[in-house]
Amino acid sequence: MPDRRAAHFARETAAARRGALLRGLIALTLLALIGWPVIALSQTLTVYSGRGERFTKPVLEAFTKQTGIAVQVQTGASGALLAKLRVEGERSPADVFITNYVGVLQEARRHGLLAPVTAPTLIQIAPEFRAVDDTWLAFSARLRVIVYNTGMIQPGAITSLLELADPKWQDQVGTVTSGNQSFIGGLSAIYALQGEAATEAFLRGLKANSEGRVLPKHTPVVSAVAAGQFPLGYVNHYYYYRHKAKEPEAPLNILIPDQQDGQMGAVVTVAGAAVLKAAKNPAAAQEFMAFLISPAGQQIFAAVNYEYPVNSRVPAHEAVVPRDRIKIAPVNLSMAHASRDKAIGLIDKVGLD
Repeated sequence: MPDRRAAHFARETAAARRGALLRGLIALTLLALIGWPVIALSQTLTVYSGRGERFTKPVLEAFTKQTGIAVQVQTGASGALLAKLRVEGERSPADVFITNYVGVLQEARRHGLLAPVTAPTLIQIAPEFRAVDDTWLAFSARLRVIVYNTGMIQPGAITSLLELADPKWQDQVGTVTSGNQSFIGGLSAIYALQGEAATEAFLRGLKANSEGRVLPKHTPVVSAVAAGQFPLGYVNHYYYYRHKAKEPEAPLNILIPDQQDGQMGAVVTVAGAAVLKAAKNPAAAQEFMAFLISPAGQQIFAAVNYEYPVNSRVPAHEAVVPRDRIKIAPVNLSMAHASRDKAIGLIDKVGLD
């Protein structure tokens, strides 16, 4: 009797499973017929993102719409996510790692966490925008700039990032915390170009001039400058354009620094992404990387975020200064990465907020 009951139970269970499967297939078919996207659960991409949702959500949604691959995102500070990935190791659920500065991706590479990006994707961008072993790539570029209140500062009063350390600007400079990855990336480039002594002097002067004006993010720095709380701000360029798009009459202007003869040129930092070696959906991850630097993906970063595309076939937003009209600092990403630890060491030494 027990054997017959067990056999009967097994038959009922199998029948129930077949029925559930049939109902699921019918539901998916109906969704497809009425035009709703059908997303396979096995094609869910898991992304760890060190960039804020407002910067990544548009491109993630566009990727899902184009491919039918769902995206699950865990957002946090890039450094904290890197630490999490190191602890998780092969058990990590993440397929892709996005950061607001590729120096963090370089650290992930050093710890052996990344897998190479496939060649068909890479040919769309220049070698300077990817790792030497193709384990990460940049997908957008931004300038480190000075924003100023037009009612408090005259054009030409300041021309270089390094002048933000001049004592004449004491108590007049707003900046983000030194733990911000864009701040670290810009400082790493300055270190590569100017050396240790000049970079330390810059940090000490900036500390004196920004005391009490260090804010957690770029947006409040730009808003405070526009409100006249202090005349100068040290930020990424696109925060200025985002503010002016919302408040075109704000007394705010942008200075792309270091454009004169003898000056170092504008410092560029980049956001980037990588496929993780532990990825459970590597094919979907590679497809996502291809989308990031495709014209469709690049146009989103340009149109929505005012960032500079890394795909040369895609123009920047019409509101921003074209890149070919800007003198760029002659420092490549590898040089900046090599200076990252030294730059962080100077931040600790100076005691910057």
